[in-house]
Amino acid sequence: MASQWPPIPPNSLVLVTGANGWLGSHVTDQLLALGYRVRGTVRDENKSTWTTELFRKKYGPHRYHATIVEDMAPKGAFDTAVQGCSGIVHCASVTNGSPDPTVVIIPTIAGALNILESARREPSVKRFIYTSATAAAVNSGPGVRGDVNSDSWNMSSFFSAWKHPPYTQERAWEVYASSKLQTEQAVWRWYSETRPDFVVNTVLPSTLWGKMLVCPQCQGYPTSIGWLKQIWEGNAADVAAWVPPQYCIDVQDAALLHVAALTLPDVMDQRIFAAYTPWNVNTLLDLLRMLYPKKKIEKGDLGDHGIDMTFFREMGVAERLLKRMGKEEGFRDLESSLARCISSWS
Repeated sequence: MASQWPPIPPNSLVLVTGANGWLGSHVTDQLLALGYRVRGTVRDENKSTWTTELFRKKYGPHRYHATIVEDMAPKGAFDTAVQGCSGIVHCASVTNGSPDPTVVIIPTIAGALNILESARREPSVKRFIYTSATAAAVNSGPGVRGDVNSDSWNMSSFFSAWKHPPYTQERAWEVYASSKLQTEQAVWRWYSETRPDFVVNTVLPSTLWGKMLVCPQCQGYPTSIGWLKQIWEGNAADVAAWVPPQYCIDVQDAALLHVAALTLPDVMDQRIFAAYTPWNVNTLLDLLRMLYPKKKIEKGDLGDHGIDMTFFREMGVAERLLKRMGKEEGFRDLESSLARCISSWS
């Protein structure tokens, strides 16, 4: 690892994987807004043309370019994509909701290690940011009183994810959590053993709400947006059945923390926890009833789901980073994030 290096200056080329995803699109948008050039990887050209149309319309024809990486698991998959890049933000992951760990975890780890190896062979790379999740550090749940710091790992989800079949759907959350746990651990292990000439940071977002950059007809209802859409349409019980109580954060705040991890020179070798407000299905229902009194929304009384009582010791670190990036008000509140999210389709 290099001991000293300058920040990645504006107009540098940054690779963002999963640039058409919920978080990846916001990371791309904020980098472009700050004067960086972005090369975004997507898996399917037909489903990602909106990224080129949107970002070129907002920032001009030469600031954003999409490149296809259909499968991130094969070795060398990112060799071409990383060429000439000063920074990499690896948002892409397998998030298909499968309860089979071999389908989700193994290719996610392979993808992260592959892009790290590609980065190691590209001398222009100065920083690598991996998008993990708070689920890598803590197993959220009703009444959980976890005390989370940079040394915390969610080993309980690891053991649950790798239990013997059958891989029933209720195991999907544990598999997702373990994919983030195992991949982030693999990233840090590789970093420690390889000692490349670039800095690694990881960002651990919780549930992401907020405004979509495009209409759902372009992007669909990715991950947590899909949960909120289900709740909005009266299917809250389906979400409560498999999504545990946890924390949330506005997607733009999470994206800005990725930019901070990429560009601030003194942020090195850090795990940045992007979590702000605890929520469960009942709290969302109550907030939606308050925000939209004219819409028929069920009451937040779907049983005692409890609340995530995790204490993130380093939450203040993330808020200070937001302020250093110019967001003096710090985190966006949950009510505003939900309203901005709903406005994307209502």
